[in-house]
Amino acid sequence: MYFFIIHCRMFLRFNTWKKKMPYFYTRLAPLFFVFVIALIFINFSYAHEFQTDSKNKHKVDVHIGIYAPFSSHSAFIGRNILAAMEMGSERLQSSDIHYSFYTLDQLPKNKNAGLVLQKFIDTHHINVLVTGGKETGLIAAPIAKKNNLIHFSLTNNTEVADGRNNFIVWSPAYDQAKVLVNELKRQQVHHLGIITANQPSSTALTHSVIKQLQSDSHIDVAASEYFEPGNKDFSRLTNRIKRKNADMYLVMASPEDIKLIQEQMEADKQHVPITSIVERATPEVVKVFEGQWYVDSHEMQPDFINEFKQNYLNYPVTEAGYAFDLFQLLNKSIVMAIRTQGSPTTSQEVVHQLHDIANGTGVMGTMVLDSKGSLFTKSEVKTVKNGEIHTV
Repeated sequence: MYFFIIHCRMFLRFNTWKKKMPYFYTRLAPLFFVFVIALIFINFSYAHEFQTDSKNKHKVDVHIGIYAPFSSHSAFIGRNILAAMEMGSERLQSSDIHYSFYTLDQLPKNKNAGLVLQKFIDTHHINVLVTGGKETGLIAAPIAKKNNLIHFSLTNNTEVADGRNNFIVWSPAYDQAKVLVNELKRQQVHHLGIITANQPSSTALTHSVIKQLQSDSHIDVAASEYFEPGNKDFSRLTNRIKRKNADMYLVMASPEDIKLIQEQMEADKQHVPITSIVERATPEVVKVFEGQWYVDSHEMQPDFINEFKQNYLNYPVTEAGYAFDLFQLLNKSIVMAIRTQGSPTTSQEVVHQLHDIANGTGVMGTMVLDSKGSLFTKSEVKTVKNGEIHTV
């Protein structure tokens, strides 16, 4: 009888529990959903963090992705970035940090560059991204923020930088504009004509120059003309500026376009000097600015140039100098994060160290990192005499 009563009670409790189950699942479902989403978010947040060795927490694997031109006529940009960073890696004494380099050739805007870049990051577990070439930084910046990466862009466009995930490694446009305007004042230029290629990098520099002219000079803009990249006939443009009486023309365009404009001006017997802010000193720049001056980044140290030429049998372009300096800073920041935190588990710890130690001297001269993420060296005025570049 006793066992019968016990079984009856158990049966009644079981039925009562069964009836409550739908209510129980209804209450549990939202909590379960939130739990799953949280797990996904946590996994996504740490997917691209610095990985440490399971046996030695001080050993760190760093995967550096380079998104830049590697196959077009601008392939020298990507190759110089990769070569300089590999050169920096080979110099390291410590075996506790292992660097792996992965490359992605720059894609045209209409080829879903953002989606391809995201797949590249996921496939290779990239935790540091370096971009070079026109517009790559603007594409990569929101992706770096989304993936919590450290992104260095070799550009003068300050819109890329935020000082948290995104940094630019170049002289920013406002600094280049300031150096240019100071030289214009020193040269006693009163009426400046401006010719600009209608592309973001050129227009950004032109806007910075105009802003600097308005705030810190009495120089007036005698003429302002824009042209579409790829244009080969500049006769109409030079005809429009003929009667503007400019003392000098600032031409914000590629060296190839500057040369065409210069030739057309000479054909029209307009003997007006020109200047520009150039991205890098190429043989074309030397030809165009023979006997004239322009604004460029700080000159690379001779020792670095000689070592690069010895290793790669080529003269390094500006991107190589900046890439070498940013690699040195990145490595020092990771080393300091390991010393202070035990291991760099998040990119924020490395960025914190980067802000603390960035100011110093590198291959590109004295470097300064501002709070907004612009890591730059002072721009310089340079002249070309008998095929040789000299700093003013």
